[in-house]
This record gives sequence, C-alpha cells and structure tokens, in this order.
Amino acid sequence: MEHIENIEVICHKAEKKYQLGENLTRMKAEMRETRLTLFQYKKTNVLKAYDEINAVLDEQNVQTQAIANSQYCSGKLKNETSIWDRKLNELSEIIEEVSKCQKTWMYLEPIFSSDDIEQQMPNEAGSFKEVDDIWKQTMLSIEQDPTITNLLEQEGLKQLFITSNKKLDEIQSKLNDYLEEKRDVFSRFYFLANEDLLMLLA
Repeated sequence: MEHIENIEVICHKAEKKYQLGENLTRMKAEMRETRLTLFQYKKTNVLKAYDEINAVLDEQNVQTQAIANSQYCSGKLKNETSIWDRKLNELSEIIEEVSKCQKTWMYLEPIFSSDDIEQQMPNEAGSFKEVDDIWKQTMLSIEQDPTITNLLEQEGLKQLFITSNKKLDEIQSKLNDYLEEKRDVFSRFYFLANEDLLMLLA
C-alpha cells in the first residue's frame, strides 16, 4: 500500500497511452477503408471529390498531431505515430500532384488528340503521350484497388507525377508560344480565346 500513489500514476499513464494507441489503430483502419472515387472520361478515368479526400487527410493530420503532442505518447507509440504522420504527408503530396496533373491533362488531352496539332508540335505531342500513358496506368491501378492507401504502395508515384507536371507545364508554355506565333500572322486571332483558336487551327 505504500506504493499506491506511484501505482495510480503509472496506471493512469498506461491507460492514456493505451487510448492513444487505440485511436491510432482506428485511424489507420479508417484510411484503409477510404476509397478514391472515379468517373469515366473518354477511354480512361479521372478522380473526383478532391475536397472530400483532402478533408479526410486534414482530419487525420490533426488527430495524428494531437497524439504526437500528447505527454503520454512515448516509446514505440511515438515511433508508430511519426511513421503514420510521414505517410499522411506523403499521401497529401501525392493527391496534390495528381490533382494538378489531372487539371492540365484534361485541358491538353483534346488538343493533342488532333492530328493537325500533333503534326505541328511533334515534340510536345510525344511528351504529352508519355504523361498520357502514366495517367492511364495510374487510373487503371486505382480502378483495380481504389483504397487511398494503395497510392503509397506504388513506388515512386509522387516523383512520377512531379516529373509529369513539369512536362505538362513545358508543353503548355510551348503551346502558348505556338498560338502567339499564329496571332502574329493573323491579327484577327488576337480577338479569339485560346480554346477557340485551337479549334480553328485544328
């Protein structure tokens, strides 16, 4: 009985740490059940509900930080929490790169589907084809396994999309230069939006 106070302190800490561990386990299970939503776009798919995906990731990040900052988070639990935090950050960055790629890819895809534009800009068409293949392969993988954590299992996926986005930025820049050249030749083209000018040129 002379140790009762110390025992109570130890039990209290153990209970709090156990609860944190249970919360982390529940969070991981929830993420494994979180699925990405696709909708068909031409001959492939694109992601939708990015706001919902980001909301889930934000909530997970807040909860993970709460566990990590708790005075009862220590030892193995602290290490597990740190690993989970890195995975969540990696997921957020992947989703951000995929979202950026999707927006630009959807803008450029109908443009480079035109044979005329492809002939006028063969190098850019080749670069777009590389990104197009990556996009379709990624969407096929998500279709086969739509759980969001599947993105973490694809080695080098974030870097792949970072590189793809750089290529798309370069393609878009070259495309703008191409349109400016056409406007210099035909001054009336200055009154047309890019989309209308592309349709006319195609």
